[in-house]
Amino acid sequence: MKKRYFALISTMAAMVVTQTATAQFFTNNLQDEASVTNLFNASLGTEGAWGFSTNNVITVLNPTNTTLTILRTNLTAGASTLTTSTNDTGDARSYLATKFGGYSTNSWKAHISVESPTAGDPAQNFIFIGVGGGVTGDSGNEVFVRWQHGNSASFAVPRIYLNGSVKASWPSGISSPGTDLFITHNVDTGIITFEFDHWANDGTRSNGIDITLSYDMSAVDFSSDTEARLYFSAQSTVTFSDFWIEEYIPTTPTILLNLYAWPDSPDIITVRWDEELLSSEGYNVYRSVESEDNYTQIASGVMDTSYTDSDVTNGVSYYYKAAGANAFGEGTLSASGYAIPTPYLIIGSEATDVTKSKYELFDGDTSTFYGLDASGNAGLDYGDGNEQQLVKIRYYLRNDSWGNYDGGLRALIRSAGCMFQGANTENFSDAVTLYTLTTNNTVMGEWNEFAITDPTAFRYIRYQTGGSFNKINTMAELDFVKTSDFTSNKTPKYWLDAYYDVAAEFSSNYELADLADTDGDGLLTWEEYVAGTIPTDATSVLEVNSFVNTTNGLVISWQSVEGKSYSIVTNTDLIFGDSGIAASNITGLENETSYTTTVSGASSVFYEIGVE
Repeated sequence: MKKRYFALISTMAAMVVTQTATAQFFTNNLQDEASVTNLFNASLGTEGAWGFSTNNVITVLNPTNTTLTILRTNLTAGASTLTTSTNDTGDARSYLATKFGGYSTNSWKAHISVESPTAGDPAQNFIFIGVGGGVTGDSGNEVFVRWQHGNSASFAVPRIYLNGSVKASWPSGISSPGTDLFITHNVDTGIITFEFDHWANDGTRSNGIDITLSYDMSAVDFSSDTEARLYFSAQSTVTFSDFWIEEYIPTTPTILLNLYAWPDSPDIITVRWDEELLSSEGYNVYRSVESEDNYTQIASGVMDTSYTDSDVTNGVSYYYKAAGANAFGEGTLSASGYAIPTPYLIIGSEATDVTKSKYELFDGDTSTFYGLDASGNAGLDYGDGNEQQLVKIRYYLRNDSWGNYDGGLRALIRSAGCMFQGANTENFSDAVTLYTLTTNNTVMGEWNEFAITDPTAFRYIRYQTGGSFNKINTMAELDFVKTSDFTSNKTPKYWLDAYYDVAAEFSSNYELADLADTDGDGLLTWEEYVAGTIPTDATSVLEVNSFVNTTNGLVISWQSVEGKSYSIVTNTDLIFGDSGIAASNITGLENETSYTTTVSGASSVFYEIGVE
């Protein structure tokens, strides 16, 4: 995301506008976007509204000018660009201009793409784009912007001029290979806004507006409105392309797209959203805690495309929405984004798609995943002096149509060779591999876990791909379990979180949750964890279902959990008797397990079922 800056020179708030399909205010035959674009690109000889000149001499202003046949060598029919150039120095300029009326009495928006100059004096390669009675960038009755590409001189900065006098400027130069410039005029306020979106070094368009400059034209007296021109001019070889101009109707901002909330730093959540050009009065940010209800505004007038929330508690879920605002009011709230702050820094390679960030590995949601389309890594930095000894690592593979592609369990296959590493240097030069995934030790659609036997306390822990394409695309969720993540009774806090809202029900005290019997079945929470039963379900409990005497012995049946290991404990007296083990290492079955044992010669024997 790019940082958004806004400079407004006006006694009135800046209005903004919404695009429609027509441009009915033109006084000539330019009635819609298609005819304007066609006229600019290929039809100078038949439509005659645009004029092209070199060295300040207007050579074409009407379709009958015979000089047009010479000038068309600069413009290939059907092409999408037009190049104006001159090798002269000083103020000699080439330009393209159109005459139209109503520019000061209607709301409109224009767009032009400009490639950086490729020739000419670096100190004189200015680009001019403006509106008014002139076409050269220094005549009276006009508002225009002037800037340079790739020049460190003071004139390289974008500036708004009114009749040759600077009214607004930006303090840094432009070195990108090109620029998309949007010009918006709002008739209700007289505000004209120039928005620069600079290209990336490879020539691709960027994602957000870099610079926005505005000026109030409401008090400007343009004496010849019907002869006014929208023009593009330069003192060097410059290519103008992708032109359109459309009518706008003032309205509130449209809904923001792509809002995300990430725990960028310990104890902090950063909320980001895509640029909305119509939000002249900034953005309003809203937050809800633990649910998507009862949103409260926490910030207003944010003049950036991000907001940092430091009033958060680690482990708590926060939901955010945002809306743009202008002089007409606030726009519709965006879709929500949420994050869970952590006391640790999330590290690693950033995703190629912001919707599949490394933060998705630690958001508690197994339906989201890390989307780096190449080798990479992601993990945690516990901080200097806060090294942690891990006892367990839990992970959840991506389990969707991609992961199960063509029935081939792609996530499972591609995870093979990926590994978990611990280190105490930031670059992992001392990395210790704690575990390597294979297709045999990993399943899809459920949590996998393994114990850590290395006693070393690490500052850094990460999931590292095996070096093959798309391997990191396999992981949906990670949980690095530390010694501090257990209660005094050895119950994992993540297990308690699965059944309780510990913050709300036990004031964030995991020890209290561990000693509770919320379902009233006689077993405390920690005992239910040992037994493998559900602490919030009274029907899920370790208890004997029946005793049946048979010719082969006593058949004891009890409610069991698949995979647990049980023992049968005997005692002749519940107070003073000696206990014994009738059987051990009994593998539990789903729902119920039975075992046949012999009855001793004691007058009475008591049986108990124990979990090993």
